[in-house]
Amino acid sequence: MRKILMAAAAILGMSVSAQAGTDPYLGEVDVLPYSFCPQGFLPADGRLLAIADNDALFALYGTMYGGNGIDTFALPYLPLKKTLHKHTMKVCIAVAGIFPSQN
Repeated sequence: MRKILMAAAAILGMSVSAQAGTDPYLGEVDVLPYSFCPQGFLPADGRLLAIADNDALFALYGTMYGGNGIDTFALPYLPLKKTLHKHTMKVCIAVAGIFPSQN
């Protein structure tokens, strides 16, 4: 399954977490070989989130993808248009995890 995931990510020009199996970085975008996003992830579907509930993620994304910047901000909209060998895949964003450092 890992080979399928890596091949699909290469086709789509996306990266797969180098630290798979450990805590993801907050805001990390992953292509996953499921029809759902696992716990700690949300779909990259452009949905609005409350800043009060997701202040660390807002610190990373700001209003780059939408929202009013006072109460809400948006996740990016990254539709997955290709599948590999008829496997369902999903683009998910880590909403829980390690806050990335800048060095």
